Amino acid sequence: MRLRLLCSAMLIALVAVVALGVPLGVVASNRVRDDVRNVLEREARGIAILIEESVEGGQATPLKRLVRIAGEHEVQITAPGGTVERAGSPIEGPALHATTAVAGGGSVTVSAAATEADHDATEVWIVVCLVALGALGVAAGLALWQARRLSAPLEALAEASVNLGRTGFDVRAGRHGVPEVDALAAALARRAEQIAGLLERERAFSSNVAHQLRSPLTALSMRLEELAASDAPATRAEAEAALVQAERLARTIDDLLALARHGRAGEVRDMDVAMLVRDRVRSWQPIYRRSHRVLQLNEGAGHVCARATPGAVEQALDVLLENALLHGEGTVTAGTRLAASQVAISVADEGTRITDEARAGLFGGHSRGGGLGLPLAQTVIEGCGGRLLLTSSAPTVFELRLLPAPQLAAGA
Repeated sequence: MRLRLLCSAMLIALVAVVALGVPLGVVASNRVRDDVRNVLEREARGIAILIEESVEGGQATPLKRLVRIAGEHEVQITAPGGTVERAGSPIEGPALHATTAVAGGGSVTVSAAATEADHDATEVWIVVCLVALGALGVAAGLALWQARRLSAPLEALAEASVNLGRTGFDVRAGRHGVPEVDALAAALARRAEQIAGLLERERAFSSNVAHQLRSPLTALSMRLEELAASDAPATRAEAEAALVQAERLARTIDDLLALARHGRAGEVRDMDVAMLVRDRVRSWQPIYRRSHRVLQLNEGAGHVCARATPGAVEQALDVLLENALLHGEGTVTAGTRLAASQVAISVADEGTRITDEARAGLFGGHSRGGGLGLPLAQTVIEGCGGRLLLTSSAPTVFELRLLPAPQLAAGA
């Protein structure tokens, strides 16, 4: 910004200097030529007077006296009969002339080399250029001072905006004496206080919700543990499976609470995504069977390690599996693979083509058929450095792209 302000100010100053300096130089140069012509006219008139006095007294005017009057200029005397006499220094090249008539006939012409006027005009232009350079220097100093005065508060305001939320919400851009910028800084400070209050209320609400969910979930787990101690094998198996889901729900609550508080659903670490996909497919297969759908596992590259948050990947994968069950068609296939130095978890179904209009708003708040599933999956997966992509619309294929672990585990 400083450079733009400095350049714009210098451009304005340059235009002003050119607009004023060039006409001034032209006028001064013409004035120099006019002054030389005036000198020549005075010399010619003086010589003409001497000739007239000599004629009246019946005497001839010596040329040496005329030369003293003309100095370094050339004098040409034309007699009434057409005779021409010359005196002074002969001139080569362009010249300036001044001619005066002599009473009784004839004329006197005094000439000077044009270089004499050109030299004086050059001096004038040098003075004009020096004054212009001085004016540009003063303009540059003033522009630099003004640029610093205007850019410094804006830079402080930009830094405060960047730090908003990163280092806290107690941001202050200060006062700099520029009313508009000071008003903007005050508005930013007020907005930061409002955001801080809003986040504090949201965190308190999340904590209260998590606490309220944990209490009935703990009671449910205790009842399931009692059922798991039953002598009936079927009851015990169902109770143990329900306990697993209850524990997973508890982890999900903790992850969502961490996402609300810290922007990511748990700690990022190395994890075996292939094992996680197999586990989630086994958990969802009974649900698919009850819906008369088929969910199959594509083993892909076997055991593949990625660096991510297990809870975030699990939640995002569950969203994709649920989305394929509710809004997809045909057989659903989930698997892992390596794609462009990334670990990809894909969920594909045989659904109809997603239109460009639907694709544009796919992650903007509604999945295929409505709901907030895909935007939530996108949020949690981005929290651990991953991405959620729709890689194909016919057939429909969603992919979770994760950063690979430093070493890819094989056969573990």
